[in-house]
Amino acid sequence: MKVLHVKQKWFSESDLRLDASYHLNDGPLTKLKLKNLPYEVSSLLNETKKIFKGNIFKRTYVKNSDVGYKFMTASDMMKTNIDSGTYVSKKYTKVANLMLEKNWILVSRSGTLGNTVFTNDDFEGVLGTDDLIRIVPLEKNILSGFMYAFLASKYGYGLLTQSGYGGVIQHIEPHHIEDLPIPIFPEEKQKVINNLIIEANKLRVEANKALNEAKELFNDYKNLSSKEIFTVKKNTLNDSWLGRNNRPEISEYDKKVKNDGYKELSWFAQNVYAPPMFKHIYIERDNGYPFYNGAEISRSRRVVNRFLSERGVKDINDYVVKKGTLLIYRHGPRNGMLGDVFIVDDFLNNACLSDLVIRVKTKLNKYSYWLFTFFSTKIGREILHNIASGSAILFLSPNRLNSIKVPYNGENDIDLNYKLIKQYLEKINEANIKENQAIDLIEKEIDAWQ
Repeated sequence: MKVLHVKQKWFSESDLRLDASYHLNDGPLTKLKLKNLPYEVSSLLNETKKIFKGNIFKRTYVKNSDVGYKFMTASDMMKTNIDSGTYVSKKYTKVANLMLEKNWILVSRSGTLGNTVFTNDDFEGVLGTDDLIRIVPLEKNILSGFMYAFLASKYGYGLLTQSGYGGVIQHIEPHHIEDLPIPIFPEEKQKVINNLIIEANKLRVEANKALNEAKELFNDYKNLSSKEIFTVKKNTLNDSWLGRNNRPEISEYDKKVKNDGYKELSWFAQNVYAPPMFKHIYIERDNGYPFYNGAEISRSRRVVNRFLSERGVKDINDYVVKKGTLLIYRHGPRNGMLGDVFIVDDFLNNACLSDLVIRVKTKLNKYSYWLFTFFSTKIGREILHNIASGSAILFLSPNRLNSIKVPYNGENDIDLNYKLIKQYLEKINEANIKENQAIDLIEKEIDAWQ
């Protein structure tokens, strides 16, 4: 139980908030810590050109960029690759206050509060959900990369989430964070932190460029016919009679890949499995394994938040993943994480993952990379959705993956893909290190003056 004695002036400073959660948040404690800093403290409003949210609008989804704008949700913005393949109609969407630009700071304002991203070139011209607060840095006293690093730190997060209101679904509004205090570090310290954030952003753009180049190896399957209303012959139906499991583009893909050349996924794999459900027992750092759920491994910035004990599982090795393993998220709606794919890199090596993540151990790492790129394409993701079972919440079964037809025409394309995905993984890992280093510098500086 948390207990805190509040001062009368705190109520007037908080718009007369009487709920305990507001005053027990880390925000008030952060404000006290900032008073001990030997630096001047400014406010977010004074250091920005504009703080605003997007207009609420009706989402009319369309198939491609010819008739639609790329659309990004609050969960999409946290990923290394923000392109979810979702488009909203150019004809029926008013873009005022919705279109994003690079070098802005985005803050999630509904549901999960306080998630923060510094936009790079990949965000330019993307339509962002109205559930995001847009912050346009002024760069007068505080550099934009430094501002982002502070807001993404544990201190900035506490200040951002302090003003959340609502019952089941929490919200924050732009005016709630205008008075958020920001310390003005010396110019040289700001430059070091700012440069790390800028470098991390550039690395992520370069990483996505390498991934997109790799995906071009599957361009022959890019423009398959896609219809919402279609007919199929009874004798061609798969295990399910549902429309979503008998998509026409999948039938067209099957015909084409049989002609072009393929191998079933089982040919590439040594083992495809998901460990059993287990009891999560979290312990101190030195005695456990780093643990991540699906959402955490998808984020562009990854940190260790908790550690798993061996006591809750029969064999901890069933949950530990090794470098080079392909990961497929197996649970959720079609417009959620279902079918998201990842590669175990240096950061995830020897960590424990959720039982909702399928592990695909391949004969060679280059085969993991080939499968990763294929399932990252639109048709690859559709194939995973096509074999999912369930109603509102869908599931992927590991044993159904083995018979998936994967394009294969020898090793040349696979070797080229291996080089590109290796670059992709190296760059996102380096970007993660630099961003965490920048945020760590801010947190250590503030901690040192307590």
